[in-house]
Order: sequence, then C-alpha cells, then structure tokens
Amino acid sequence: MKRLSQNNWTHYLYIINFEDGCFYTGVSKRKGDDPLTDGYFGSSSAKKHSERWKYMKFEKQVVALLWCEGHSEAYSIETNWQKSTYHVNDPNCINEHFGSTNFSEDTQRQGGKTQGRDNVESGKGFWRPDLLEIRPKTCQKGGLKGGKSAVQTGQLAEARKNAIKSTSKPIILTNIKTGEETQYPSLHAAARAIDGSAGALCRILKGKGKSHKGYTARYA
Repeated sequence: MKRLSQNNWTHYLYIINFEDGCFYTGVSKRKGDDPLTDGYFGSSSAKKHSERWKYMKFEKQVVALLWCEGHSEAYSIETNWQKSTYHVNDPNCINEHFGSTNFSEDTQRQGGKTQGRDNVESGKGFWRPDLLEIRPKTCQKGGLKGGKSAVQTGQLAEARKNAIKSTSKPIILTNIKTGEETQYPSLHAAARAIDGSAGALCRILKGKGKSHKGYTARYA
C-alpha cells in the first residue's frame, strides 16, 4: 500500500495493539498532520467496549496514509486490507468479535440480521413510530447515494454491460394457442412485436414466469 507525503493524504489506516494480544483496526479521516497525536482511537461502535481503552495499555500504529474521494472509498480499502491481512474468526480481533466491521462476511450477515430484528422489536431506526411516515423519502435518498456509489465504482457500468448482453440474444416466442414459433433478434424486439413487457418476458426466460400476452419465451 503506497504511503503518501505529509501533505497529499485524506485518510489513514491504523491498528491498535493491546497488552493482552488483542488488536483493533480502523480507518479515519485526517484530523491533523500527525495521526499518532490526533486523539482518535476507534469508532463509536468499538468504544461501546470502552473499558478496554480505559484500563488497558495499548499502542496505536499507522499502517498507511491514503488519498480517497470519500470515507466510503477509505472504508472499502480498509475492508480489503483487513481480509487480506488477518484471519477470519481470529480470537484476538476486536473488530470481528465486537461486530464493528465486516471482517468476515458471516459476521456481517449475522450482525445485520440481529440488528434488524432488534430494531423491529424495539422500534429503533426506520421502525421508530415517528419515522415510519418518512421512510419512503429516506429510502429514496439512500437509493440515490447507492446509485452514485455504483457509478463511481464501475458497478453500474458492469451491470449495464451484463444486461445488454443478456437482452441482445435471439428470442423465440411461442403462441400458446396455435403453437406457432417466431424468432426475434432481441428481448426488446420480441416485446415490441406483441406489444408486451420486456421485463415480463425476461421473467419467463429466467423461469420465474409461465406466459405473457399469450406467449411463452425461450432463448434461440
């Protein structure tokens, strides 16, 4: 991981080693010229277990200085670095066992299920009574943010590429009543020919639907 000069970095990766052999890793925005003296020692989720920070000796080490467009990019770098550097289910990893990051995919999935169930039962987060009415707007904002991220990371371009590839294959429509078959150069051409929905035909092709507008569909 490339180290940057003291002037052109925005975030940094760090690790905190405790005297009992446990460790905590994280990423932080730049808060000063020297990360070792900026006073940042862990996220709020980790500090829920603040007794470790209060009563145990520890040492902070800077792993790398980063230049990132935003914190989500820095977090992605941190996650990839964690997975490539440390073993999953390491008993000394505070991140893994306190659920403060997605050190392993199993931990992330289980943490999401647990948190979601707790939110429903306790009326927290989106399930707060006073937030139920604004959930659609909030979700819409989240979708816009996710869409922007997909564009920046290239995920949207890749998804479009795959979609075009799957919808440009020749399609055969079969009239259910007459048994007549007609081949079309693409999914959209077939949908236009029967004044139907490309999405509905796509579901048939994926085995999730039986017929549409009196036709079945399959790839040629």
